[in-house]
Amino acid sequence: MSGYLPPRVLQILMSLKGIFMPGTTRPNDEAILKVLRENIPHASRYEAWFDNDGTKAMLPLEAVNLFLNGSKIDIYAEQKETRDGLVSFFWSPYVSTLDTGKLQTNLNGDGRSVLAEAAPFRAGVRCRGARYISDDPEAVVGLNLVRLKRVQSAAYRAAGTYMMTTSRQPELMGVIQGHFLRTKAEVDMLLSPGTPPETAPALVAPTPPPPASPAAAAAEPPVVEPFDAIDDVEPTT
Repeated sequence: MSGYLPPRVLQILMSLKGIFMPGTTRPNDEAILKVLRENIPHASRYEAWFDNDGTKAMLPLEAVNLFLNGSKIDIYAEQKETRDGLVSFFWSPYVSTLDTGKLQTNLNGDGRSVLAEAAPFRAGVRCRGARYISDDPEAVVGLNLVRLKRVQSAAYRAAGTYMMTTSRQPELMGVIQGHFLRTKAEVDMLLSPGTPPETAPALVAPTPPPPASPAAAAAEPPVVEPFDAIDDVEPTT
């Protein structure tokens, strides 16, 4: 991580051993990745989405606590700026589920697992931004469907911009159409190695266990953004 660190965040980091490269304030990526790789839970997609205690999916602050283990620091008692700063240092740079993510590219052990995202339960509420490691086919397919959904959403937005701009300046329709055709050709080429989205099987969220009571069945917990949510939040499927 580069950039400004709040004083309290830097104070905490300097008190921990092995977090920085010797003689610098540059993060020790190898050490940080080792902790994340060995502690982020391995689970099926179903297990991760219905985890409620951190054993099958890990939220950002739960991961930060791994690095504070053995210290006297209570992350939940710290100011929000400090919590966010520690999440930005230990979590956000490493756990992108993109193929270029630092931990994602580091999962070479069995050659089959991926880093995936879930929205597990905490205190009865779904919290987005958790991570788990899995070779479960549903998790692997789901990771692809998340990306394809974003491509589709971007296409919808682009189509709306096209309609708006060409209605206001119709004389630019040919130029704008040319850009759209070139972009479509590039996207078609990039997606061609995979299964066409329209023929891919539908993937739904895992079926929850039977509710304990009629009241529980009627009260569907909302999905909320916790204070420790990170930018790379994948939509539920």
